Amino acid sequence: MDILKRVGLSLAAIVFAPAISAFPLTFSNTSNNGDTDVAGNFGVDVTEDGGDAKFEFFNVNKVDEASITAIYFGKKGEFDSLLSFSNLVQSFDTSEKSGVKFSEGAKPNEPGGGIKWDAAFASDADNPGYNKYGIDVGESLAFYFDYLGSAVFDDVESGFYSGDLVIALHVQSITGDDGYSDWFVTKQPPVTVPEPSTIALLGLGLIGLGISRKRKLA
Repeated sequence: MDILKRVGLSLAAIVFAPAISAFPLTFSNTSNNGDTDVAGNFGVDVTEDGGDAKFEFFNVNKVDEASITAIYFGKKGEFDSLLSFSNLVQSFDTSEKSGVKFSEGAKPNEPGGGIKWDAAFASDADNPGYNKYGIDVGESLAFYFDYLGSAVFDDVESGFYSGDLVIALHVQSITGDDGYSDWFVTKQPPVTVPEPSTIALLGLGLIGLGISRKRKLA
């Protein structure tokens, strides 16, 4: 197989490779009520699962103890135009604690900590606090949302990349049972730049196609 054919097949593999319907979200602290910033504990994996948009929240002990006790999805107008709540899946008990038990609705019904947007959907722990029903270290919680109208997963992803869609967390028991609370909001994900090898391969493909065309015209 000559070089031009190899480049052509490689380009086809890149162009026609199936898109992966998934992206991660991380958080930043908006209230800074104490000396310990536990933003690094929290993450969300956004995926497409069974035709729904799935948001799975994790709490890993990268910094210190903390419990996610309320979750807010916004911004209201933008979120309401794309998604409608379907159901939530509580995590199993991973650490001999009380597990995770959340219900629709939250108190307060809008996020605090200087966050100015209104929530389209909110949920909080049935019994918040340290070692109770929040998302403690080692636990997780997944929310499923139906798409509205012609909305698709790419619209959800674009919304978070543009900042039109955001998620806020209320976190309590930071540093332990007698700890304090803080508010957190999702960061806009960085735009992914193609790897240098991919750019080089595309460049070679264009050069090869150009040479082939010149030969045919000669």
